[in-house]
Amino acid sequence: MMLTAGGAWADDASVRAYLSENGCVVGPQARMAQEMPTPELHDTLTTYAEAALARGEADRHGDWIVLGPEICTIQPPKIDTRYDIASPVVQRGIGAVDAYAEFEEYGCFIVGEDMQQALMQQEGLTRDAAAVAYYRILAEGVRSGRVSFFSDDPLRTPMGFQVLTGDCADVPGIDAIRRSQALMLEHFDTLVRDNANRVTCEANGAPVTVEVAQTLAELTNGEAVNAWTMMDMMMLAIGAGWVEGINATERGTPRPPICSHDE
Repeated sequence: MMLTAGGAWADDASVRAYLSENGCVVGPQARMAQEMPTPELHDTLTTYAEAALARGEADRHGDWIVLGPEICTIQPPKIDTRYDIASPVVQRGIGAVDAYAEFEEYGCFIVGEDMQQALMQQEGLTRDAAAVAYYRILAEGVRSGRVSFFSDDPLRTPMGFQVLTGDCADVPGIDAIRRSQALMLEHFDTLVRDNANRVTCEANGAPVTVEVAQTLAELTNGEAVNAWTMMDMMMLAIGAGWVEGINATERGTPRPPICSHDE
């Protein structure tokens, strides 16, 4: 992103690039992102967003201004995590590819409790910190195309999130899994905005609804077949900080752009 010698943002394109990577929203500085913007940058973002609001290219939702799709495209968010799916401590929570063969389920499924216990025991994390780290690991896995929660049948719940790399990729339907997820990431802006029309920003509410799978299927003429797209998107929303106050016991409160406020 372009900066002038004095540190000020050089042009609207730089501002839009930052916003695109952070949900196309501007709100209170301390709630903006995992790495909150500097006061100077926050002032620039606020000025930009308020000007867009005045032009009718943005909407206000509570403490947030959501920029419209004509000036900002919501990209799959970058996830701030010190671990990823390949970290040795994380590997302790990943099952063998044939662990559920007796149920005719094949894939390296992630066992959330095992992974969180490993993070607490090896890394010294608290229960809440381990839960947040776990969510971010899954989110980064989804964003990078290495993890997905997949079934093409809405009545068949997957055993869990599964790893899509290495030997774990040698499973039936891997091409459909990868393609469905790639299409979700490609249409992320449309899916987030469509979801926000159905979800209000209320405590303990589900941040993503099941309807996103149908929306994606329609956008792709049936090419995307994951009936559980909501789970991949929910992890991205949590990992990006779009669900505030979530931990081991609290479901948290979704905030824009994944939801909207009734005005």
